[in-house]
Amino acid sequence: DICMNLRQHTGQGKALVLHIKDVEEFDLLGTWSSPTSSSVGPSLNESLDQLIRKGFFRPFDINICNEALPDRFSIKDRRALAVKLGLCLMNFFDADLTSNRIHFLGPKPYLAFNSELSVTTNSEIFLVGHPALLSFAKLLLEMEYGQNMDIDISPHNSENGQAWFQLMHRLELLERERNDVYVEAIRGCLTVHYKIASALRLRGSEHKDVDSIIRKNLYMEIVYKLMIGHEHSQNGYTHARKRRRRDSLERTTPEYKKRHIPESQVLPAVSGSRIMSSVRPSHRDDFEIAIICALQLEYDAVSYIFDEFWDDHGDPYGKAAGDHNIYTTGRMGNCNVVLALLPEIGKASAASAAASMRSSYRCLRLAILTGVCGSVPHRQCREIFLGDVVISKTVLQHDFGWQYSDGFIRKNTVEDNLSRPNKDVRNLVTIFETDRGRDQLEQLTTQFLRQLQANAAWKKRPGKYDYPGTAEDKLFESTHRHKHHVSPTCICRNCFNDLDPVCDEALISSCADLGCDDERYIARKRLQAMHQFENVGGDNTPQPAVYVGAVASGDKVIKSAAERDKLSTKADVIAFEMEGAGVWDEVPCIVVKGVCNYADSHKHERWQNFAAAAASAATRAILARYIR
Repeated sequence: DICMNLRQHTGQGKALVLHIKDVEEFDLLGTWSSPTSSSVGPSLNESLDQLIRKGFFRPFDINICNEALPDRFSIKDRRALAVKLGLCLMNFFDADLTSNRIHFLGPKPYLAFNSELSVTTNSEIFLVGHPALLSFAKLLLEMEYGQNMDIDISPHNSENGQAWFQLMHRLELLERERNDVYVEAIRGCLTVHYKIASALRLRGSEHKDVDSIIRKNLYMEIVYKLMIGHEHSQNGYTHARKRRRRDSLERTTPEYKKRHIPESQVLPAVSGSRIMSSVRPSHRDDFEIAIICALQLEYDAVSYIFDEFWDDHGDPYGKAAGDHNIYTTGRMGNCNVVLALLPEIGKASAASAAASMRSSYRCLRLAILTGVCGSVPHRQCREIFLGDVVISKTVLQHDFGWQYSDGFIRKNTVEDNLSRPNKDVRNLVTIFETDRGRDQLEQLTTQFLRQLQANAAWKKRPGKYDYPGTAEDKLFESTHRHKHHVSPTCICRNCFNDLDPVCDEALISSCADLGCDDERYIARKRLQAMHQFENVGGDNTPQPAVYVGAVASGDKVIKSAAERDKLSTKADVIAFEMEGAGVWDEVPCIVVKGVCNYADSHKHERWQNFAAAAASAATRAILARYIR
C-alpha cells in the first residue's frame, strides 16, 4: 500500500521514488480535468512552477485572443487541482508542497517531495511560520494569480516570521477584490496552526489520535473550503463572473490597467516588513481615520501595526496654519490613517490636539484614542484581566463637578455630560456587543497582536510585547492597601482605612518590597484555567477579551480600589483613562484601551507594553470591520 509506506517513512528523511508505468490506470492525485484545450498542454514531466511561468494559470482575458499564448487552466481546473493538493497536505503534512515539487506527466499531476521538515506531531512545531502551511498558502496564491512569488520559506519555524507576514499581506490584497471560500482556505493555511497547537496540547503529543487531530483541523480550515470552492466553480457562481466583466473592459480603461499591470505590481515586491502596493493618497482630505496616542509607548505599539507608511521620506501632506501636531501617515488595510502623539497627557492636551487635527484633516470620519487604561476587575458576570481590551460605548468626566468638605459630587446633567457618539460610531460599537461581533473582533485582535509581535521582533525588539504571564496578574482585595506591612517605625503602620496616609517610599515601591500579602489575592476561575494551560506548555499569548462599556475620563489617575468601586457602582463605568473626554466632542471618537492595571494602589507598569499592543491590535481589528 503506497499511502501506508509513505506514512511510515514520513519524517525520517528517506528518499521515496514512485515509478508510474501507466498514467491512465494509476493517478496518485485522482481524477483531475485537463486544460481547456487538449491540442496544447503541459509537456512531459513539467513542474507546476514551470507551468505558472509559462502562463498556464494566468486569468483568462477575452481581449487577448490573437496572441500566441499557452492554454489556460480554467477556474474549475484550478479549483480541482487545489482540492487534490489540499488532500495531499492533509495526508502528508510533513511534506514541503511547493510548485517546483509538483510535476505533470501530460495532463496528469504527481508529487515529488522529501521529508526534510520536522515531524509535526509535537505541538511546539505548530507555531507562526510552519513551513508546510506557509508553502501551501504560497502555492494557492501562485495558482490564483498565475505568477510565481519570490518569498523564501525556511524548514525552521523560527525563521519564517517575515514570510508569514508577507503572505498575510498578499492575502489582504486578494481580500480587497473578493472574499470567497478559496480566499478563506488561504487564510486557513496561515492561521490553522493556532487551533492545531491548542488541540495537541489538550490531548498531549503522545495521544494515539495525534494524526487525526491534525488532519481534522487541516480538513475543516483548508480542504473543506477548497472543496466548496470547487463545487461553486462547477455550478458557475464563482468570482469568475466578476472577472469576466472586468476583463471585458476596454484595455485603455483604468479598470483594465489596474488588473493588467506588470508582475512586480500585481504581486508587489516587499520592502522591509511592508508591502508598497496601494495608491498613495494625494491630499490630506483623502484621510478619514485618525489614531491618537497619549504616551510614547502607545505610539510605538501602534506604529508596528501599520501596513505601510506614506511619510518615510518626509511628510508629503503638510498641515493647516496654527496646527502644532506632528503627524505620521500610512495605511492599515484599506484605510488611510493619520497618527498623532500628544505632547502631554490629560484632557486639555487631547482636546487641543484633536481640534488642530480636525483643521488639517477635514474629512475625518473616525478618531480612535488608543492606549492603556485602568479597569474594574469585573464586568457584569465576566472577569476582566490585565491585557484585555476595553472599547467605549460612552465617555463621562469623573472629575467634573463640585468638591465639598465631605466629598465630591459629579455634575450629571444633560448640559454637563458629553454628547452621544454619532450614528456611525454607535452602529459600529453595537456590533461589538453581540456574541458574534465580539468573537470575530477577539479573533482578529489575536491575529493582529501576533503580527505586531512578529514585526517588533523583525525590528530587533523581540520580547518587547510578550505576554507577562498569569503569575504577574495579581488582584488584591479592595481593602488591602499598598503600604509597608512589616515596618514597625513607618507611618504605614497606622494605615487601616482609605483615608489614612502611607509613606512616600511606599508609593513607588513594589508589592514584593512592601510585603503585600499574597493571601489577600482574589482567586479568579478563568485566570486559574489560563495558568494551568501555561503550565502544560500552552500558548504564550492568550486571546485578549474585549469589553464594551462606559469609560471614565479625567485628569487624575485612579489608584484607589475604593474610589474605583464607587465610580463603577454609581456610573457603571468599566475603565479609567485621561484623554477621552478631551477628544470626544472634537471628532467622532472611540476609545480603545488595553488594561494595564486594576486602578488600585498596587498599580505598576509591568503590563503597559503588552496592554498597548493589545489595544493597537484591537484598533487594527476594528478598522478591518469598519465599512466606509
